[in-house]
Amino acid sequence: MSNLNSVVSPRIGIDESGRLYVCLEGVKLSQIYREGVGIYWDTDKSAIISTIPLTWSYIEWFQHFVKILEGFKYKIRLHPDIQFVNISDEIEDFIRSELNKGKFD
Repeated sequence: MSNLNSVVSPRIGIDESGRLYVCLEGVKLSQIYREGVGIYWDTDKSAIISTIPLTWSYIEWFQHFVKILEGFKYKIRLHPDIQFVNISDEIEDFIRSELNKGKFD
């Protein structure tokens, strides 16, 4: 999807409540909650953040983030010094692999 703008993520993590978040540089999506898709904007983190996962895995939440961001005309690019916070190696490997393959482009 070449009509998408890249947005860099310097940090992806799971917060103390168990919610997945993806920090985004240079964008502010404070109205994303209006989409009614379980994603909110965390001003303190400059991140999109999930609700507390009940049935979806963190991988499913990440895939959901990517789809919703496409609706806003953004695609995620990992910062060269990306920080993964409280993320398992399995989830980190999935995110890196999928974004590096361009699957979500």
